[in-house]
Amino acid sequence: MTGIGIRHWLFLMLIFMFIGWVQESALESFSNKKFINRGFLTGPYIPIYGFGGLFMIFSCDPLVKVSPKPIGIFLVFFAGALGCTIIEFLTGIITEKALKRRLWDYDKLFMLFADRIKASKKLKKFLLKLVYKKYITLPTFIIFGLVSVALVYLFPIVKPAILKIDNSLILMVDISAGVIVVVDFIGKTIKSNRKR
Repeated sequence: MTGIGIRHWLFLMLIFMFIGWVQESALESFSNKKFINRGFLTGPYIPIYGFGGLFMIFSCDPLVKVSPKPIGIFLVFFAGALGCTIIEFLTGIITEKALKRRLWDYDKLFMLFADRIKASKKLKKFLLKLVYKKYITLPTFIIFGLVSVALVYLFPIVKPAILKIDNSLILMVDISAGVIVVVDFIGKTIKSNRKR
């Protein structure tokens, strides 16, 4: 995308990671009536939100530019929902295998894809493998789609403000926050592997 350098993308990724942490921690804290840090890491960030936010912009923004508005909205919704569902699915598998820990669980959510589809036993068995221990649900798929539409249509409004931030400030934030996240991730991974 024109005008935005890698330092801006990293800055946006950090913002998305923080927003994801705020949203998840607020919902969890509200439902438990006490503060809950929903992130796997110690700090106020959840990396999957950073990757998901960037994915939505990179993959969905071109769809808006080449499609008439109603079709573009549908394409953005579907591409964002599908792409983020795949990111969540793969992240769930990788973290469970690498860390021997589930970072989220949709057992209590309604409308699990494999549980709700009335199909032949072969198809249901295939879907159960695909869903992989209930990491994917219809509500999250819909939320990913709606957030994709909102993000892609709001990004052109926010982009000029991000470009106005001093480059040296963005670089300083990127480097310092990046180091903190990486050290936090390495520390948590080592700690998690010691518990095994």
